[in-house]
Amino acid sequence: MCISSLYLCVSLLANSSILVSESLPGVNDVLLSASIIIRVKHQVAVTTIELSIAGWVHRCFVSSFHTPDLWIPTTVTRLIEEKQHDYCQVTAKNTGAPQGCALSPLLYSLYTYDCTATRNSDIIVKFADDTTVVGLITNDDEAAYREENSALTHWCQDNHLILNVAKTKELIVDFRRCRGVYTPITIKGDAVEIVSSFRFLGVHLAEDLTWSVHTENTVKKAHGMSRRILRTFYRCAIESILTGCITTWYGNSTAYNRKALQRVVRCAERIIGGELPSFQDIYRKRCLRKAGRIIKDSTHPSHKLFRLLPSGRRFCSIRSRTSRLRDSFFHQAIRLLNTT
Repeated sequence: MCISSLYLCVSLLANSSILVSESLPGVNDVLLSASIIIRVKHQVAVTTIELSIAGWVHRCFVSSFHTPDLWIPTTVTRLIEEKQHDYCQVTAKNTGAPQGCALSPLLYSLYTYDCTATRNSDIIVKFADDTTVVGLITNDDEAAYREENSALTHWCQDNHLILNVAKTKELIVDFRRCRGVYTPITIKGDAVEIVSSFRFLGVHLAEDLTWSVHTENTVKKAHGMSRRILRTFYRCAIESILTGCITTWYGNSTAYNRKALQRVVRCAERIIGGELPSFQDIYRKRCLRKAGRIIKDSTHPSHKLFRLLPSGRRFCSIRSRTSRLRDSFFHQAIRLLNTT
């Protein structure tokens, strides 16, 4: 089945109420829901699980369309039958869908649709390929929480999903005054590391539910951005706007206007922590580059304004009676060419 057909099948399934969601939740919605669940409880265990999907799981997903027990609308069934022998160009892959493919999280969500919590005290939060088990522990009874993790482990084994124990973390949220000693859960005999904070969907969650760790990491990440990236951003997002058509207007701008523009450059220099080209330097460079293109293009309407003197080394200056004309592009460009 080609990818376009698979997208259409998924779309029809969604419209047939198999996937009921009028508005797909985002990362912020998942974080808000998880934080509400944790905040209203006194002792909660949170396990974030790292899963690796086998290379042939997508093929298993496609084959599941033919399972007799799976109810599929007649429209989708007919579409699958028509497209069974309609294949796109074959590309060999041994790692599943390509990295960054938009189809991967969609297939993963459908493939793990029946992976749900079996106990009322536990929930399983899934977003794309991130899976988190949240369990409420009452009266130090961890049996339900541990059985839920064990059931999830067996479900992954039965459905050809590989658990990465090294990247799986456990967080204990306990606001009681007398905190007990916690025994980490085990997956295939390996103990899961208990941490004081971990990163969940880009946000650092701490065991005391404060946001100091997240704030510190966010500030550190902002300060840790390289100057090269900041300079590139400045040139693309700020300098490109400020210097638009600069050869046309900068020569006749007033000193007040130039100072206002230069203040933006100085502000960016303080943020980047390095020196940036001034507007005067940019103007000179743009004038020389523009003049060079006009001189090389004999069909340009302004080509005749750049006439060489008999010596062949300097250009003939254009007469002007007003400073407005004298400071325009062509006069400035000829003066720059004659002095460089």
